[in-house]
Amino acid sequence: MRVPLLLVFALLFLYCAHATDRPGQSKALVVWLIPSEPATPDAGIGGTADCENEPSQSGTLPQRIQEEIEQFNAQMAQTRVTVVNTQDPFKAQLVDWSPEMAVPNWVWVRSQRATVKALTEFANAHNIDIRVRFITWDRALSDLIATWEGQNGYEAPDVVQIGSTWAGYFEDRNLLLSKTDGNRQGWQNLGRGRASVLPYVNDAHLIFYWKRLPGASTSSPAFEMNSDSWTTIVDSLRRAQGGGPPFVFPIGLTLNLLHDYAPLVWAGGGTLLPQHFALGSRLDLTSPAALSVPKYLTENSVVVEMGRPRRLIAFPEASHEEATRSFVRGLYRASLEPANFIGRWRRDFNCRYLAGRPPETFWKYAGIAVPPTPFRGGSYLAVWAHTAFSSAAFDLAEFLTTDDTYTHMLGVSGYLPARRPGGGVDLFLGNPDSSEEARDFAVLVQQALDPKVGRSYPPIPEFSRVLESREVLERLQIAWRRMSEGDPEALRAAVGEVEAYTNRQIYKPTRYYDSFLDISSVAAPILAVLLLLLYLMNRRRISALKQVARVRGFSAAGALLFETVHGVFRNPSASAGAGPREATKQAMIVAALQGWRRGREEANWKTALLGDVIWRSIVLAFDSSICLGIFKEWEASNKKPWEFLQSWLSDPRAGSARALTIELTYPRGRRTQMPFMLEQALVCLLQNSLKIILGPDFSEDLPKLISISVKDDTLLIWNPGPPLGLGLCEAINKSESPEEFEQRIAELLTHPGGGTPGFGLVESYCVLSQCFSGLRVKYDEPRFEVGLRSPTWLGRVWMEPADRGNVTFHIGVKESNSEASSQ
Repeated sequence: MRVPLLLVFALLFLYCAHATDRPGQSKALVVWLIPSEPATPDAGIGGTADCENEPSQSGTLPQRIQEEIEQFNAQMAQTRVTVVNTQDPFKAQLVDWSPEMAVPNWVWVRSQRATVKALTEFANAHNIDIRVRFITWDRALSDLIATWEGQNGYEAPDVVQIGSTWAGYFEDRNLLLSKTDGNRQGWQNLGRGRASVLPYVNDAHLIFYWKRLPGASTSSPAFEMNSDSWTTIVDSLRRAQGGGPPFVFPIGLTLNLLHDYAPLVWAGGGTLLPQHFALGSRLDLTSPAALSVPKYLTENSVVVEMGRPRRLIAFPEASHEEATRSFVRGLYRASLEPANFIGRWRRDFNCRYLAGRPPETFWKYAGIAVPPTPFRGGSYLAVWAHTAFSSAAFDLAEFLTTDDTYTHMLGVSGYLPARRPGGGVDLFLGNPDSSEEARDFAVLVQQALDPKVGRSYPPIPEFSRVLESREVLERLQIAWRRMSEGDPEALRAAVGEVEAYTNRQIYKPTRYYDSFLDISSVAAPILAVLLLLLYLMNRRRISALKQVARVRGFSAAGALLFETVHGVFRNPSASAGAGPREATKQAMIVAALQGWRRGREEANWKTALLGDVIWRSIVLAFDSSICLGIFKEWEASNKKPWEFLQSWLSDPRAGSARALTIELTYPRGRRTQMPFMLEQALVCLLQNSLKIILGPDFSEDLPKLISISVKDDTLLIWNPGPPLGLGLCEAINKSESPEEFEQRIAELLTHPGGGTPGFGLVESYCVLSQCFSGLRVKYDEPRFEVGLRSPTWLGRVWMEPADRGNVTFHIGVKESNSEASSQ
């Protein structure tokens, strides 16, 4: 019993000891911040950001950096703050040069002394450990996304500084924690009523320029810049006394490519990201307004003076950090920089050029102007949604935005603490300055921050992911290069590429359209190959279908064979010298061979002039009803059909047809499909007319006239004589299908009295109802109406609807001039 009791007492002792240590237990709050204490352009290893002489150094640069990191870590080991950048495995990156800061990474990391001090004070006051990582804007977004997706070795932050353009992206993905305790303490909403961002610092871009170049006396004429528009800015540069250096737009691959270009779009009246109803925002860089200022700068960045070119605007492929090093030496006249640049410029001026003169001398040289449409931005502090220390994280964010000492440092460093009274403008100059120029500068900053003057980007979720992506920046850098080359058309093409690429990512209509093009570019060749394969696999079937069509035409010709024989029986003179048996055989052979030959000719199945089809029908009707062989005779004569018929009607073989008159009117140039089928149908109808007019029962008081005319889409065939029987008219006019027509005709054949159907009339109805718009007949006279339109929608679209002037013919043996007008 004694051993178990001792074990129980030991466990109770350990538990009590653990419970006693819990209040003082170490926590690690991870913070990601953008460096707010800049290193001066000349800051070197072992030096400071001030003007004192650099101590002598020995050894190589990497070696000196390693030594300073070890000293730094030894000092930080005495505090509750750890700088992640100086720990393994990340400290090896501190030897590399930062493309954004243009100095070794260690230089700007070690400069964050005031920030580390403020974090130390918070850690001690809240009994919490803090791990801070300093990161530059060019890497912050990509590293945040990669960290949250588990694609790198960095710890996810509990508190993070984000750009104002990133907030929509993070909020859209529910990555930010909102303040829910009812006391918002300045936390702001991001579109969903969630207090998830805390304004940290504001940012405004201004034009900084040299009134007098360094080295010039304070009594020399001052350069003044008129910044009402980019035209007046260029004019100011052009009129500068003695010329002087150019305005600089650095075009190194940084986010400033976008921040410098957007104000140019706004200055011309462009919107940059106009909202299109519910479809979202789309990037606009190519409209006349958006392109006007960039195009103007492209065409006016270089002027010719006294026969020599002079550059007014320079576009070096360098970062702003590198360009400002040259600017503070007077190698550039002006630069577009964040407002906090003023403190750094003044410190550098005091180091280089003050030379014992009063501090106010700076304002004799330094000029500041508000751009035509300045960029207004800033950053927030936010708490990551998955933090384990939400209370401490919110407290730290509020501390960094309200602590007097820390926000004082931000103001002195040239930033604008968003929650400090007055926005920290009074601290911009780094020391008390009550001069009139200093007060004017504060007014200009406030003016640029005014939403009515400065412009900000819309908080669209895709902004940070797309517009600030490397892919867009690389394309935008090409546009800047085209500006430097002075090529407006190349600039238009380059910004068009930026616009097209961006809108494919953020604007749904463009995305869907491009997706369709991408799919079609792949699908079209595949579809073409499939169609080719189908054709190759089915070419025999296609050929067979063509043969079927020809066979149908041959069937129509075969039906004419019977009507031809019928005509021979009724007009024996058609085959003079032959008996009934021989005449029948002769007619059948001639009609069959002629129909078979013409049905096989490819030209008879292609679209043809309607007038030619009508004339062939008339000649064929004469051939089958009056005199066998004249169609073949006409083909061999090479005469126009109206010339041949006019002369033939005077031939003795015409017999009773010598008294015949034909009137014909049709539109010039009108074409028709399936000419062979239409020809066969018209032959049947014309045979019917000839049979009536030339028949022995035709009244001598009536003219022997056949009238053919085309009005709109209807071809009319009329001749005098008795009407068709009622039953036959009903069969033609009211049948809705071939089956119904067959039933009506069968009824007429078995129960005479409603009219006797002939071979030709039945065949004509069948052809016209299937291949064209059908056949109609008048009840009170032999007048037929043929619909010329194809029954398919494709045929209706294809047919030419407009007349091109009519052609009229009048053929008759008694007429001295049979042709009223010619083709």
